[in-house]
Amino acid sequence: MQQMKSMRLVLLVAAGMASGAGSQTLTESLIRDSLFLDIPVIEAENVPFSVDSVSDDRGVPDPRLVAVDEVSKYFYVPVDRFIITGRPLAALIQDRFQSGSDHSDAHIRLGLDHFRLQRSTVALFFKHVRLNAAVSLHSGPDRSVPERTLVFDKGITRFFIGNPMKKGYETVLRSWLGDIPGAVCSADAYIRSGSGCPPAGLVPAETGSSWMRLNMTGDLIATPEETIMDGRIFFSYPETALWTTRFDGLLRFRSGKKRDSVEWGIVNVSAARRLNRDWRLLFRTHLLLGLNRWKDMKTADHELYDALIGDFCLVQGLGYQPLHARSLLFGAGFYQGMTVIYSEGIRFQFGLVVHTGVTL
Repeated sequence: MQQMKSMRLVLLVAAGMASGAGSQTLTESLIRDSLFLDIPVIEAENVPFSVDSVSDDRGVPDPRLVAVDEVSKYFYVPVDRFIITGRPLAALIQDRFQSGSDHSDAHIRLGLDHFRLQRSTVALFFKHVRLNAAVSLHSGPDRSVPERTLVFDKGITRFFIGNPMKKGYETVLRSWLGDIPGAVCSADAYIRSGSGCPPAGLVPAETGSSWMRLNMTGDLIATPEETIMDGRIFFSYPETALWTTRFDGLLRFRSGKKRDSVEWGIVNVSAARRLNRDWRLLFRTHLLLGLNRWKDMKTADHELYDALIGDFCLVQGLGYQPLHARSLLFGAGFYQGMTVIYSEGIRFQFGLVVHTGVTL
């Protein structure tokens, strides 16, 4: 699927999407659309070094391309939408270091290794726009080998209805461009001094996407009436702040004396507050919908509506997860839940949570 999308991207860009020349054919208009972002020139900041160049190392066919998402055209036809800036991303980054910079004997080169701009639905009409990027710093004698990589993770959640997603993309992109000079200055000062604490988001230089982590986690929740098991599989970026927030998926299995249930997360918000390099405080909120399998069907009458279960829960805990490392994960905490079933009404539950997992 990913290869097909990449092939279609190359063909469409080659056909003139970026240049805007020529008229669309019927086939092109049915399978693709474009969204152009307005990014005004941001005043450059004075930095104690000279940025010789900024290279775009993403390997995309158009340096102005920042994302590809999917929208509905003609009410029901799904099409790929190519999100494009007016100027190449590398040029927008270069502009942040030009006028007003103090060009000293210190020279560095920047490389845009990774850039991902995506949107997701948090709840009805609430969209989350997230930007993840990796910028490598080349400051050695020949500036050919990257010394470190700066990882950026920014996002906003807003009430979007209609088609204001363009503003959300522009807001996150402008905020990221505004953060780059300060982040590069802090990273360059740390690299040159070789001492102190590394700034947030500065990780060892690695090629490709090896700095992304595959996470597989599970929770065992014990309540007086039921046993609950949660499972998640997701990719994560290096942490760049004390607080991190994710909107990932969740699959839940619930087993009790009367019934078993399988539930899927509709709204999943996972937040963590870093205490030190090894430990984090965990906070999770979930809204789930699932199906019941009743164990007393031979002795009790159940309505058709009893096949459904709604679930809202909160989890707070303490977890072991070393910063920027592949390792085993574990933790413990508290669970508060509320379930809704037609024949049982609203029920409240309290329990204990054991958290385990692995980061690869």
